[in-house]
Amino acid sequence: DPNSKKALNPKATMEWKAVSRIGLSEPNKFPEKAKARQKYHLAPLRFLQAPYETKKEKTKIKDATKMGVFSKLEYNNINQACKDSSDDDDDDELIVSATTKITQPFDNNYMNATTMNVKSAKEQCHEIWTTVCSRAVWQPMIFVYIYNLLQVGNAAWREYLKSVLHFTSTQLNALLIMAYILLYLGVITYKYFLLTWSWRTVYVLVILLNGIFSALQLCLITGYTFGLSPFVFALGDDAFGDFLEGIQFLPITIMMVHLCPSGSEGASYAMFTTVCNSAINLSVAISTVMLGIWDVSKQTLISGDLSGMMKLTILTTMMQTSAVLFIKLMPNTKDDLAHLHKASYSGSKVGGFTFLAIVLLSILYSIVVAVLNIFKPGWSGESR
Repeated sequence: DPNSKKALNPKATMEWKAVSRIGLSEPNKFPEKAKARQKYHLAPLRFLQAPYETKKEKTKIKDATKMGVFSKLEYNNINQACKDSSDDDDDDELIVSATTKITQPFDNNYMNATTMNVKSAKEQCHEIWTTVCSRAVWQPMIFVYIYNLLQVGNAAWREYLKSVLHFTSTQLNALLIMAYILLYLGVITYKYFLLTWSWRTVYVLVILLNGIFSALQLCLITGYTFGLSPFVFALGDDAFGDFLEGIQFLPITIMMVHLCPSGSEGASYAMFTTVCNSAINLSVAISTVMLGIWDVSKQTLISGDLSGMMKLTILTTMMQTSAVLFIKLMPNTKDDLAHLHKASYSGSKVGGFTFLAIVLLSILYSIVVAVLNIFKPGWSGESR
């Protein structure tokens, strides 16, 4: 309504050509589209429609004004329009109506200028293949795979706690709950205290501490618990291991994010997490097979023969700690990833093929072991 005192000045609003907030917070993110941004991103439509929803949104307008996204005069016009619209709900309709008619000619141009082309499945697969052939990808991911593979646990441990130490279901569940809590605390600890540390330093620390706490299981088996009850000792031992697991989680995640190529982030990240999960599943399968090396059956443990349990604990502790031997494969920081792109053997098809073959074979082996455990229990000699 042009007769309304609070109606927008058509001449002024003709200069407001934007239909989106995109580009306000980072106007220089895509320098090659600077002209398009200047044409379509002068002011966001939502600020013409209603008052500020939060103080943060008002700050964005001011920041955008300082960075030259739109002029001070245009900012004042927007600011006044939002203040006027807060006085009367009917003004919202006037502003929406006015801005919709004025910005309509620009809608199609804006959509054409910002629509992204979605790559076909074939193109994404080719891009992923190119990615895994890069040394910056297969070298650190090989370390991640080896590290997770070597975290082989003592699969008879829970049976020992229940049959020999007579832990109740409540106590076993308490161990699980405390493990999840400390897993979360481990993630928080890395985020707030270790984020600036190099990835290698973090992993060396985690591997060595994990070896120490894993070896403490021997103390529990032999009965040396430093005056603590077996439950309290086991609670600290098991839970702290999960705390260390939480610390090493974020460095891997940060690294995998930096490895994802533009345009195929989702598929690439899913593949990297599959590498981690396949190694973990394979380590679980190996721990099941290792039960047949020594007699750690329930009857043997109840009879008091713990020699097999001792040997299995020592072996799994040595395997977990041996991951430190491969630490050189892990980059120190994200900057080292960029250097690996230019290193020798980068772009090697052999490296990419080997990487994918190991992952697929690991998944296949884990599936076979899981199926055999269900349909043919004791196939590897672990139950006698």
